[in-house]
Amino acid sequence: MAGSALGTAFSLLLLASITQGLRDVEVFHYENMVAVVGQNVTLPCTVNTTIKLQIVSIEWTKNSSEKLVVYNPVHGIYPFWPNVTIQIDKNSMGSHLQLPEVTVWDSGVYTCELTTFPEGSIKRETVLEIKDAKITCDVNSTVDVHAGENVTIQCSALPNAQYRWTKNKTLVSENISLTLSWVTDVHAGVYTLTVNTGNKNLHKKFIITVLTANTSLRTVASNLSTTLKYGSTVTRNESMLPTVHPVVNSSSGPEESSTLGSITENSDKPGANQTLGTGRKTATEDTDGVRSHLLVVIIMVSVLLLIAVVCFLYRRQILKQRMDLPPPFKPPPPPVKYTAAKHREVSTQPFPTSRCNSINI
Repeated sequence: MAGSALGTAFSLLLLASITQGLRDVEVFHYENMVAVVGQNVTLPCTVNTTIKLQIVSIEWTKNSSEKLVVYNPVHGIYPFWPNVTIQIDKNSMGSHLQLPEVTVWDSGVYTCELTTFPEGSIKRETVLEIKDAKITCDVNSTVDVHAGENVTIQCSALPNAQYRWTKNKTLVSENISLTLSWVTDVHAGVYTLTVNTGNKNLHKKFIITVLTANTSLRTVASNLSTTLKYGSTVTRNESMLPTVHPVVNSSSGPEESSTLGSITENSDKPGANQTLGTGRKTATEDTDGVRSHLLVVIIMVSVLLLIAVVCFLYRRQILKQRMDLPPPFKPPPPPVKYTAAKHREVSTQPFPTSRCNSINI
């Protein structure tokens, strides 16, 4: 009885000493890591402690069943996979597992087991996720923005990747997203995003179109002409109307203030000039005028159709009334007079006698 109690106490004391020793041992590793297809991945597993330890062996496994590589200070490195290498860090007592040009198949749970003396076995796990090399952004390849507004193209971040935004082979930004403030016609063009994932370069192009007051009015006129041609309903799209940001200067006089917001546009035809007031107001008035004309045309067509229907119904009523009337009276035909045939007098003169009868036999 006393022996079993002594054994239990010794076991608890040994467990407490081991637990206290492990508390002083820190293992540097990644709990989660994300990489892109084609990148070179390095998984660290090193020990940082004030206790004097000796590495007996290091073993890397995948998904707790597949051995990748084993290291022993006496026998060296023995890889189980040909494409896996291990780098021993003698200063920090640990290793770095290297996976070159990873694929989606390399995703999984990697376990690093350090066997030390006198602390024993230390295990750490790293969840590795391999994603396809693809650029995903929050906008399409074509971006329309009004003059004076801000535009931002936000793309998803890829791990350990470098970003370059260029326009006409000129570097614009090296951030993940592209931001342009107070855009003008100068900002219009083709922007190329280049993402370097290490062993592979990804490219994606964006076309930024700056909509000025002239562009917006031409678009509105084109839409209205198309609507009038095909007879569809005209809808008001305020997003197509120009946006004008007048700059008000308090020191300017009345004459200068009266000229704010005016825009003068030269049409494409030579000699034709078109003067516009504030863009939004003029476009709105033109749209309202066209809608008024369409309303008048619709009313006139409706009235003509109504008149035609009334005339048709009136004529039909007239014909029905005529059909209901009794047939007109027709007098009987005059009686036919029957007269007897006239008595023709018979001649009493004897018929002429032939010569044959006159010959005496």
